[in-house]
Amino acid sequence: MRAIDDAGLEGLDASRTFEVRARPLAPTVLAATDGRLAWRAEGDAARYRVQLATDGRFATPLIDRGVDGLELAPQLAPGRYDWRVASVAADGHQGPWGEPHAFIVRAAPGPVSVTAYNQRLRFAWPGGGNQLYDVQLARDAGFTDLIADQRIGEAAFTVAAPASGTYYLRLRGTYPDGTTSPWSGVQTLRTFYLLPWWSLSSPAVSNP
Repeated sequence: MRAIDDAGLEGLDASRTFEVRARPLAPTVLAATDGRLAWRAEGDAARYRVQLATDGRFATPLIDRGVDGLELAPQLAPGRYDWRVASVAADGHQGPWGEPHAFIVRAAPGPVSVTAYNQRLRFAWPGGGNQLYDVQLARDAGFTDLIADQRIGEAAFTVAAPASGTYYLRLRGTYPDGTTSPWSGVQTLRTFYLLPWWSLSSPAVSNP
């Protein structure tokens, strides 16, 4: 570095030696889907440090945690969040933070009401804003034996009434900006041949 006066005359050089530790490299961010934060390893990282905040400056992070794997799935309330991740070497030295990324956690749709007519069931829930909905109706709570699996553009879904038995319903919303809510809590549907021939329970798991 050297100074230059108003006449354009340059002074003597001043120099200083310094060291930059840019290793281990920051991970490459992959996704923040449904609040699940994921990244790809870069270099010789032994573990990672993750910060999550709501202000973008990380002055008072909601989460500041060491992670051994390549993802973190915190339980978050609906809202907008910023997160960043850094690599940590085996000797405990932390590399530089990666670029912060923003994401939105959406509220799951619901609650669901049901009406019956002409041997059909119509499920409905509060909605709006040009959302799309994924609706699944299954014979098991793990949703591996599906009766219906549809993406629809309205906050209602109609299906032929299934045979007497117990069934499970869940749904999620996709918004115009591309963000997707988590699945709603699972609701249990019991159908009967005798009147009243159907009932719908509250979600077994509350909406996040």
